[in-house]
Amino acid sequence: MRNALTPPADYRIRSLIRRPLVVIPLALLVAGAAAGFALAPRYRSARSAAPTETAGARQHIGSKTGQGSSSPTGAATSSSSSSNSGPGRFIGPADGAILNKAAVRTLRLAVSGVTGDRVHGSLDGVAVTFQTAGSDATFQPTALADGRHTLELTIAGGPDGGRITRNFTVDTAPPKLTVAKPPPVDKGKPLTLSGTTESGSTLTANGLPVVVAGDAWKANFATAPAAVRIVAVDQAGNTSSTDVAVHFPMPVTRAIHMTALAWGFQPKRDAALALLRERKINAIEVDIKDESGLIGYQSAVPMAATIGAVESHYEVKTMVARVHAAGGRVIGRLVAFRDPKFTEWAWKNGHRDMVLQKTDGTPYTGSYGAFAFPNFANAIVQKYNSDLAVEAATLGFDDVLYDYVRRPDGKLADMRIPGLAGSPEKSIAAFVTATKRGLQQAGVTTYLGASVFGIAATRPTEIAQDVAQMAPYLDYVSPMVYPSHWAPGEYKVANPNAQPYDIVARSLRDFQRKVAGSNTAVIPWLQDFSLGGVKYGPDQVRAQLKAAADNGIQSFLLWNAEANYTAAALTPMK
Repeated sequence: MRNALTPPADYRIRSLIRRPLVVIPLALLVAGAAAGFALAPRYRSARSAAPTETAGARQHIGSKTGQGSSSPTGAATSSSSSSNSGPGRFIGPADGAILNKAAVRTLRLAVSGVTGDRVHGSLDGVAVTFQTAGSDATFQPTALADGRHTLELTIAGGPDGGRITRNFTVDTAPPKLTVAKPPPVDKGKPLTLSGTTESGSTLTANGLPVVVAGDAWKANFATAPAAVRIVAVDQAGNTSSTDVAVHFPMPVTRAIHMTALAWGFQPKRDAALALLRERKINAIEVDIKDESGLIGYQSAVPMAATIGAVESHYEVKTMVARVHAAGGRVIGRLVAFRDPKFTEWAWKNGHRDMVLQKTDGTPYTGSYGAFAFPNFANAIVQKYNSDLAVEAATLGFDDVLYDYVRRPDGKLADMRIPGLAGSPEKSIAAFVTATKRGLQQAGVTTYLGASVFGIAATRPTEIAQDVAQMAPYLDYVSPMVYPSHWAPGEYKVANPNAQPYDIVARSLRDFQRKVAGSNTAVIPWLQDFSLGGVKYGPDQVRAQLKAAADNGIQSFLLWNAEANYTAAALTPMK
């Protein structure tokens, strides 16, 4: 992000309808001609009962009690149709069977112990010819369309008068599946999902059975998960699935920044905890990985050990417990694409595609020093940072807040970005999306935020931070609207550093417009340090807080590189 002393220049089940049909899965049969019998495959029957299950062994989503019963999850098995035994025995789909795509692909009709010339018949009124295969007469249908089909056979010398009729249905289409968009839900609260699917389908939510009534279903969760995977399977075995992201509204957040070193220093830590206890703030932001590429705790991410990035200054669970005990949330700041530790290791070990470069092929530095920037478009670079985000979430951080989730400021024409497909803005947004999905897959409900430059609202391509592209996969964006970082005349403010209310109010208005229509909150970074000849104290900090509040924003993050905060500017929360 930025050091206050050396800032950069600029900146989201139905009981089965018991139809008299039999469902055929993958293979129909293997005929054992020499032995005079056929091995029939197992068919799923739409009439058969659900698997027996001990009461209470699985949660029954959608039931009134939430547990203790089980919904249909498919069915028992039934053999293929065959008429009597011995020669002239028909082997094929039972009357009323349903065949899916796999079953159709392997479908073979056979009459045992007879030659092809003894079998005459039609399929859907069109004559069919059976061939002799070994000691059996066989026919393999092709190009069977979805729908009902009728097979009529006459077998010379066959049992039961030699006449056989079979009606079966081909169904290769996945079942229709809809999910109503769930409303935002607070963490720890119940969640209900609902929708429709094809009648007779079985349905699961996160692997648990869901009751389907008619074509409607409803899944109840006692505690809302981060994401839900809905899977519907129709009577033919065709499958549809969808993933539902659950949105947790951002709580009001009033936080201060602390480096890992600051948290490890008792006087700074005690002062921060005192602000929590006094209810002047309700969250503390602590560095996970900082601008030097160093990680503040004992990370188990393999890449961190490989490059020597671990420099433990705090024990995560102890730190989280202390902040929670004082009534606060823990926000983990993760500097993504400014990482000299990673970049130097990659360059010196021959992984130059992991390094952002100048057009001459040397590492891009900008004004940040040697080996400052890893290649934000590189899959390994992205995975390293998303792995750290998921690890931090599973260790107990309440939020993960990305910083330097951008390209370096400077002319894009002066940069070489190996492997970049599309625009830098698209690459950054895709990275944020992948992190959000990684958190959901990990089963955590950790909030995800991104710190963005103040100019991102009006000039996103200058730093590859397109707020509109990123917002759907973020719980909040944190624009760095520090008055000292704006050029004179921005937003028609003559001297932004001396006019903190004006510049903050006008810039945040733009960010509110950028996230309109999404569930994404705006939680701005505000200035609690002096720079550029203007002394900042309680009045200047309060002016920024008022500017945010006048835009409907009650949340904020205060930045001071030395973790010295103006407590007098803050009033206790009610």
